[in-house]
Amino acid sequence: MSTELASHQMKTWHDGWRSSVLLYIVAPISVVSCSSVPSSTGSESASKSGVGKEAEGFLGIFTHTVHKLPHGEQVESLKALLDGNPHIKGATVRLSWQELEPEEGRFNWDGADKMIAFLESRNMTMALELFAGWFSPEWIYARGVQPFEIPDPNPERPTYGKLMKGPLPWDETYQKYWKRLVIKVAERYGHEPLLHDVAVHGHNHRLEMHMGRTPELMEKWRKAGWSPELVEQDWKQWIDFFVARFPRPRINIILSRMYDSSTDVVVERLADYAVAKYPGRILLSTHGLQGQRDQYNALHFRIALKHPEVPLAHELVGTMENQTEHVAVAQGSLEMTVYNMRLRPPIYIRLWNKESSKSDICARILAEYQRASDMTLDAYRQLLVSKGLFREAVAQSLADEPPRAPVREKAEQQSR
Repeated sequence: MSTELASHQMKTWHDGWRSSVLLYIVAPISVVSCSSVPSSTGSESASKSGVGKEAEGFLGIFTHTVHKLPHGEQVESLKALLDGNPHIKGATVRLSWQELEPEEGRFNWDGADKMIAFLESRNMTMALELFAGWFSPEWIYARGVQPFEIPDPNPERPTYGKLMKGPLPWDETYQKYWKRLVIKVAERYGHEPLLHDVAVHGHNHRLEMHMGRTPELMEKWRKAGWSPELVEQDWKQWIDFFVARFPRPRINIILSRMYDSSTDVVVERLADYAVAKYPGRILLSTHGLQGQRDQYNALHFRIALKHPEVPLAHELVGTMENQTEHVAVAQGSLEMTVYNMRLRPPIYIRLWNKESSKSDICARILAEYQRASDMTLDAYRQLLVSKGLFREAVAQSLADEPPRAPVREKAEQQSR
């Protein structure tokens, strides 16, 4: 690592936190060949999982379906998106519990079957994300599940500020019914040959680990029995459950902050637990890739850099277009987004559904990532510095621990 980079590491202690919003890109490639971009994992870990070795290089850009819409109505829009953008190489299928089981014991597979069959017809790599939380069916509360309401914190959603109801995560009745649904999904789709990964979902409101962290909400959580120890224990059993029920695909752990700062260390311990207990089975995800500043000391990046042997997927935090109209989720510059991708190269990145329909945006990202991949991380940083495009990391809150010095050095060594 260069002296300049080392001094940069010591100078920029902490990175502030951004809430994740839905967006993945997969790393190239349609514009360039996959073999010209550095691989993010070795074949040894690939051989331990159900996915073939060919799935462990860069997979390309992913889009996603929209879990809030009826599943069966999305095939035509998905077809139009894929027909209009040759850079999309994978899709995340998002399925909500309230759509799959609108009444207790009555399962509706028609829409999900259609989406899976369509993606198979396109030979499209798939990821799977299941939603309980705010997207749980109403009938579970009549069966005794304890509800928990929090205001939607995302100003980009039409439900911003409204009270959103979901089950208390550690409610035993909720867990019984949700596990029953997950088992049925696993039996139906878990052995699909094109299924690359399945996200862990059980202790969630939406997709990431975010659970509401204001002082008022934390007091409400404590009254409901919350503790960091309870959160860690509950998450571990969900990791174990998804690994057992989906023996073939990788199990995706989406890294983000949870409750207050006391659970930041829980996020790291959960990643450590999963990686150590299930070698070759885990995928880590950062649903907060942005281009506003260097992210090397952000929580999700620190954890991902700690485990360079584990495949990683990046998801953009915002939109590349109309950033002044979407201040809450402004992505930042293309160059800094790509720089942060180079910090920890992904096997895919994902864009918002609407943005992934834009072929020109995908082409720009892929072309810049190819350019950055042709040089070392330090060289690309120096290039951005020379053009006035580099943005240093900012200080984290005092509640966050200082970044570990070897982490940045590992990123530079891997880029050589």
